[in-house]
Amino acid sequence: MRVMVFFTTFILQSCRSQSVLFDSASATAAYDNCCTAKTIDCNAADKQWFQRIVAKRDIIRQGDATLFWAHMRKSGGSSLSYHIESATFNHTAEAGALFKFGFTRTVKVHLAAMSKHCVTDKKHKETLYVTTLRQPLNRYVSEYNYRKLGRHMPRNASLKELVANWMYQKNDKPINMQMAPDKLIDNWQTRFFTNSCPCDDLVTPPIHDSHPNYSYWRSGCKLDNRQLINTRDLHQAMHVIDKFDVVAIAPYFQEGKCDMMPWFRLAGSAIAKSINIAVNVNKRTKPRMTTLDGHTYIPDSNFNIDNDLFAFAKDLSERRKRISCCVVKTLQLD
Repeated sequence: MRVMVFFTTFILQSCRSQSVLFDSASATAAYDNCCTAKTIDCNAADKQWFQRIVAKRDIIRQGDATLFWAHMRKSGGSSLSYHIESATFNHTAEAGALFKFGFTRTVKVHLAAMSKHCVTDKKHKETLYVTTLRQPLNRYVSEYNYRKLGRHMPRNASLKELVANWMYQKNDKPINMQMAPDKLIDNWQTRFFTNSCPCDDLVTPPIHDSHPNYSYWRSGCKLDNRQLINTRDLHQAMHVIDKFDVVAIAPYFQEGKCDMMPWFRLAGSAIAKSINIAVNVNKRTKPRMTTLDGHTYIPDSNFNIDNDLFAFAKDLSERRKRISCCVVKTLQLD
């Protein structure tokens, strides 16, 4: 296996001192001004999101919050993990971490799906919720290439045969969400945000995890009893994503004039820095799948609902990123 990693240098910048007092009133005034003067199409849900993240800011800055990190596979999350996780997952002095004092606990959902109940858990007021999404077909193609899927097939098998072997069998029930690396599970991103299992991770970390204050290996929901999902699941996923404090869209962390950093500054990061993305070029899978191959061999029904969810999340992310940039600049937090 050869993995080539190309990355740009992380650039640390000194923080400018605040010339405007950051409190709820000044933050709200800045928000109102940004939504009025900067032609950002803010809505009522944006106002509620802004009030939530401002209310959590002091708790986060003091290191007293929990990080709920919904790290969906192959959605740019590994690049972001370096910035929001620390070596010990809680308290850190390493240069890469955005949050100086870390978190009291980190719940990382990565190997399964998340419970839709976590965003309304009784601990939600002291929890920073972060997630990433990616264009659905591109995410499937990336996962296929990364996982070397079809490795048990004959060496001379065509890409069409390999993808057919990867296709998820709809009569399998319940769906094992941890088997996604080996089987194509339809509308994975919508399923990821809407599992109905209880949200145990925020209350009691698994005792067999690798660190007493870090939930990872057994976090999330393993099984999904839904054979197919529908528009009701889509609307539920939209509701869940709306409750996240930070929603990043890969690979657009630095798209346009405003990147993700002001959003994290608004959430309580004490470090101003640029966020750069590592690009992993994986050589394991042969033949490799391209996006064009994906359009050819993967039926649209496997990601049609995810497409609608992605469009919603991308619009939300871009809007709230612009709000964050404007407020941070207005209050001179950058």
